[in-house]
Amino acid sequence: MRRMATNNENRSENRAAASPSKRSLRVPAWAVVLAAAAVLIAFGVMQGDALDVWRKASLICYECIGIG
Repeated sequence: MRRMATNNENRSENRAAASPSKRSLRVPAWAVVLAAAAVLIAFGVMQGDALDVWRKASLICYECIGIG
């Protein structure tokens, strides 16, 4: 006697057949943002912008506490 497949079984078979190609292309949004941030930070450090940012931040901090 032949057994009829239920809807849940059909859905899981369809997902299993379609999921390998989709899973390889899906990247979480936070990973993309993290990678972009790392690239931009590295680019800024290579150009010497880190020292400028540090100087500006320290001047603002000194002004806030009343030293500068």
